Amino acid sequence: MITYSVVLFFLPQEKSGMESENEAKASEATEIKLLSLIPPIEKMDASLSTLANCEKLSLSTNCIEKIANLNGLKNLKILSLGRNNIKNLTGLEAVGETLEELWISYNCIEKLKGINVLKKLKVLYMSNNFVKDWGEFGKLAELPCLQDLVFVGNPIEEKHTADGTWRDEACRRLPNLKKLDGKVILWSVYYVSRGKKRQAYAIIFGERSIALFLLSNNRIVLILYCCGCKTKLYEEKTNCCNTNCSQ
Repeated sequence: MITYSVVLFFLPQEKSGMESENEAKASEATEIKLLSLIPPIEKMDASLSTLANCEKLSLSTNCIEKIANLNGLKNLKILSLGRNNIKNLTGLEAVGETLEELWISYNCIEKLKGINVLKKLKVLYMSNNFVKDWGEFGKLAELPCLQDLVFVGNPIEEKHTADGTWRDEACRRLPNLKKLDGKVILWSVYYVSRGKKRQAYAIIFGERSIALFLLSNNRIVLILYCCGCKTKLYEEKTNCCNTNCSQ
């Protein structure tokens, strides 16, 4: 894959040969990086519409205040807008059917209105914004494919981390998550064996399988199931290292 890093913003009306060549390369590129420009980008202007083949667009560390002009990016999968001055999530409709990852940490976002259009979003990096309450956080449940979320540094995360309830409350509201704040989610499940209630742990792998860890007769048992038909795919047992284990 060839990646071009070209500046498309605020080009003069009369273009030199080099500028025209850069535009041509940009229209063919699958990845565009416009990071930490001097002077910084303040506006996502209509020149973005020329990036028809772009799959990853990086505009981090600029002074952008509003998401706009994504209509021409029909193949966009990753949008990086971290460290800007963005205040809301409107303007994402044009990439709602293609975007899989949104990196938008270190902005000024308090409300999540507009996030629901991202029907294929799997990864959301949204640390260090201004989200304060569960009502706004709950809008993330409208993202059917969301698997990986980073939310540290938001007021709601800081408050409930201090209370010791953040991960439990966040996971309860987003039951399809596989990773939260960089850590794989370990789900607690309970089962009854020989009339006794016991605890096990589950991790979801990929799209099609779930691993179940449980303690049985001083052994750790790993069982891999298909998420669809619940068929057992794999099982392995190993001795428990806890000599006081009574399971």
